[in-house]
Amino acid sequence: MKKLLHASKKYLPVAASLAIVGCASTVSNDSTKGMTNPAEKMTSQEAAISWLQGKPGGTYSTDFNDVLKNQPTASGQAGAGDIPIGSGAEVLLQGFHWNSSRNPSGHYNDIASKAQAIKDLGVTVVWMPPPWNDWSSWGNGNNSWDGKGGGGEGYFWGTFSKNSRYGSEAEMDNALTALNNLGVKSIIDIVPNHINCTGGVQQSGIVLGNDYGYDPFMSGECDVDTGASYTAFKNELNYLITKPGVIGWRFDFVRGFPGGRIIGWNNDSNASFCVGEKWKEDSLTWQSLADWSQSAECATFDFALKAGLNAYGVSSAPWGLHAKEGWRAVTFIDNHDTGWSPGGGQHHWDYTGNKSVAYAYILTASGTPTIYWSDAFDWGMYDELQGYVQKRQQAGIHATSQMDFYDADGADLAYTTHGNNGYLHGRLYNDGTVNQWVELYAPEVPENTDHSNGSAGETSGNQRTVVFIKQQTSSGQDLFIRGGHDHSFDPQCDAVSAAVDGNPCALKISHNNVAKKRDSIQRVLMASG
Repeated sequence: MKKLLHASKKYLPVAASLAIVGCASTVSNDSTKGMTNPAEKMTSQEAAISWLQGKPGGTYSTDFNDVLKNQPTASGQAGAGDIPIGSGAEVLLQGFHWNSSRNPSGHYNDIASKAQAIKDLGVTVVWMPPPWNDWSSWGNGNNSWDGKGGGGEGYFWGTFSKNSRYGSEAEMDNALTALNNLGVKSIIDIVPNHINCTGGVQQSGIVLGNDYGYDPFMSGECDVDTGASYTAFKNELNYLITKPGVIGWRFDFVRGFPGGRIIGWNNDSNASFCVGEKWKEDSLTWQSLADWSQSAECATFDFALKAGLNAYGVSSAPWGLHAKEGWRAVTFIDNHDTGWSPGGGQHHWDYTGNKSVAYAYILTASGTPTIYWSDAFDWGMYDELQGYVQKRQQAGIHATSQMDFYDADGADLAYTTHGNNGYLHGRLYNDGTVNQWVELYAPEVPENTDHSNGSAGETSGNQRTVVFIKQQTSSGQDLFIRGGHDHSFDPQCDAVSAAVDGNPCALKISHNNVAKKRDSIQRVLMASG
């Protein structure tokens, strides 16, 4: 298996202050960073404690000060182990909404026609809808976009035929090819837990029966025995993985069958990307999600982050799985189940806050972010989302990027995400009232200069060391930073030479206040170390 082993709706303008900072080969962070729990910005201390304690599996203290001490730390662990998450730098697009199967032009055709726009958005992987034939109906069964009836969405499929209400198999292949020709890969939505058993099972190799000890789907009468049906699924996945650009799977309703099935199917099909839908009340903590991910060797949607965002906005972001074990987390704001769709949709658990703020966070944080189709292509957020994806990719942010969280100082969340090419510092406001602020730094990478012989030498380019300082100052009070070569490191550098502009003993210091929205301030301070 190929795996990553490395280290019509209207929304308010984004409420974000973001600074992308380019860096040299090494970046150090001063220990003076002021870190505090974003629960401070929730409705109240009691509400924060209630939220932390109210989810099964939580291990948080009821003492609020202890809650502050026990906040999640940075994600940036050594590696992803056996979790297949593609390159680790993927940006997903959910390639459909709940009513896409009712698109009169055929949704696969719509995907193919938008392939270039999907590429330009910065998406690297498209989550395709369930591929199998689904003749189910619900409501008045009129299969229209009026929200009063439908069926055929793929989640109550009947046979492995790829001629579905999204289009024919040939149209599916055309969409996959259009994406793959532009370098955009695809994962396919797989529904192993249940089937349309009306009139009996019509797919050879599929056997009905509950997986003992796992959750039934609805009444459970149409649940599939995934053990007895293992080979039938294996053969089908081995076929689908040969489609143009297909690299893996999104598994539906994974609470209904053992995680070991997913390990086997991924190995059998040589999948390089896997994400499971572990949506259940006791899965709303990062630890329960991480436990499932470990059992299935598959990433999972970050429902811990979703729960926090829905309840408290971005203030609760550090309690998401992505902020603890980013390689296991696929982040999202809404999907075909939780959110609205054109024509209505399900909207079981939709995000009612400012989506611009929420997307500003997940697209600049660790984990693998997902953009919902309708947000990009139906509700006017395309340009904004594209901008955040570009910043993510410029900074080289990836699933396992380290994250640091700070005293928000009036904002609802302040954080830094460290990428391969730089780092991003963000300040977010849930209410959407603060204008966007993005600043990009791209200093040259310095040449290595050896000063170990005791002689001063000049290094070309800029070496960036990042120091975060929290200090209460009075209005008009200055904060001075002294820098230079240490005398013990280079005896030829003294206070006089270090104060002369252009002297190799002098260091230029650029100051930029990222705590407040203001123009960059550049100063040159010369001093001995």
